Amino acid sequence: MVINQLCMIETALITGCFLLLIIHKSAYADPVLITDDATVADLYTCHFESNINFYKHQEVNSSFSPVCGIAKNLELSFQLDDHVQNKNRHDVISGQFKRNLKAVESNSWGAAASLTISRNMYGDDHSSWKVNLPVTYLLLDDRLFLNGNISYEHQGNTQYVLAAISSNYWINAKTSLSAEIFNQDHQSVFFQTAFGYELIQDFVRVQVAYADRFDHHHDRWFGLGAEFLTNFKLIKKSSNSIPVQ
Repeated sequence: MVINQLCMIETALITGCFLLLIIHKSAYADPVLITDDATVADLYTCHFESNINFYKHQEVNSSFSPVCGIAKNLELSFQLDDHVQNKNRHDVISGQFKRNLKAVESNSWGAAASLTISRNMYGDDHSSWKVNLPVTYLLLDDRLFLNGNISYEHQGNTQYVLAAISSNYWINAKTSLSAEIFNQDHQSVFFQTAFGYELIQDFVRVQVAYADRFDHHHDRWFGLGAEFLTNFKLIKKSSNSIPVQ
């Protein structure tokens, strides 16, 4: 009980700090959503994503992920997932390369491909990998974002073909609504809805989410998510440097 409470306090404090930070409107998929978008981080820039989910039976899952553009149309990210279940703690570390195949343009579409390798620090199945193909469509003068994913995941002796679709609609410059449908294995289909409000333009945006299974209501959770844009440059170009094309 004490371990569980300490873990909940720790994850709440970490995410609470990031909820004071933000998501930028150019990021098409909300941090709380499972569905990925087809965008990549700008060249030589980094940002941070964080979310926390509260499940039934006092289960808590939190994640933190730095994301950097390391080359033109190429993004590298790392993610630490911390999951507390039945007083037991499980940590999963992941690394992902994501390449833009077609840039997302205004009132148009774009596509990307990513490879994710994960390692479970506890348990018998230590490693897994996943290939994902996200596609993004921008509609209604970029007020509506549609994202679709198809992925293949290999975990131990088990393989999954996963799919997800999401929509993000900006009601106005500060308020957005999101919804998605996704499967986590061959049996379960989930839905998730999210509400976002930009407290300070281009700086602070808070999100809340609710998710559940379609067939029954025993796996529902509530989520909080945020993204912090640092505008941190990995490389600072001198005034006489050649601009990147």
